[in-house]
Amino acid sequence: GGGGGAAGGGGVPGAVVDVAALGVGSASPALESKILALDLLLYVLRLPLAESLVSAGGPQFVYAVRHYLCVSLLKNCTSGNTAVVNLSLRLFVPLVKNFRAHLKTEIEAFVTNVFFVILDSENSTVEHKSLVVTLFEEICSDPAALAEIFLNYDCDLSAVDLFQRIVNTLARVAKTGLSERELSGGGGGPGGPSGGGIAFVAGGGAAR
Repeated sequence: GGGGGAAGGGGVPGAVVDVAALGVGSASPALESKILALDLLLYVLRLPLAESLVSAGGPQFVYAVRHYLCVSLLKNCTSGNTAVVNLSLRLFVPLVKNFRAHLKTEIEAFVTNVFFVILDSENSTVEHKSLVVTLFEEICSDPAALAEIFLNYDCDLSAVDLFQRIVNTLARVAKTGLSERELSGGGGGPGGPSGGGIAFVAGGGAAR
């Protein structure tokens, strides 16, 4: 029946997502459980047979990924814990590679409201910016994924020009480099070097 939560919609994977979505303090057993859950999800979604999970799990699995895992990752990207943010960002790549046919809106929201925000924000750390560039490199290494991004977004009048924005963003980073503010230790500004001042929008993507 409906309304059973992530565990009800996705079985064991759903239960792991539940743990990954927990709001926890900076040092606690719950934080260790969250990090372990994210590690497990990353391991499973990187398996060669990960794409077959969609056909094996059916609509319930896709629902769990869309409504629990993606929402959890968006929330975790605002965490003050670097390990949680890094794992959540890295989880996005296997989602794009294996489940992009089912996550058009979620991918648009993640790229525009998380990746671009991290690269543009003065409060995000160089470590997180470098990770985002590395993840873009992984995505761009898959010609099929690039072609589908162009067809599904830039050729869709109701979507953002995602391919063009990715190219323009990476070109700007290649030209100007990443901010060295955090490396110098100055870290001025309300967010400080921890990047706590970044605000993410949990929406359906930016407008044109």
